[in-house]
Amino acid sequence: MPRLPLVLAAFVLLAAPRLAGAEEIEAVFNCDGDLTLNVVFDNDAEPNTAVVTIEGQDPITLPIAISGSGYYYTNGKYGLRGKGDEATWEVGRMAPINCTAEE
Repeated sequence: MPRLPLVLAAFVLLAAPRLAGAEEIEAVFNCDGDLTLNVVFDNDAEPNTAVVTIEGQDPITLPIAISGSGYYYTNGKYGLRGKGDEATWEVGRMAPINCTAEE
């Protein structure tokens, strides 16, 4: 019988993110250098993704990555990481660009 609680706990932990966040969240980030990121966080995608649109460029889809705290989406060339209203936009080996979410 001790296995049943463990199995139930594992099921709840695996299912909870899909049940709790099954939606798209839109955000606009104002970044240093007059850069604006329009981001759609898709919690329904598998894996979860962030689609980043910058005016005049094609949308960039970033799959979720492991992060110790906050969030991190990357495709290896581009990355968006942050916590709360603060984020950084990463492009290759360039210095990260600081961003803040609009209210």
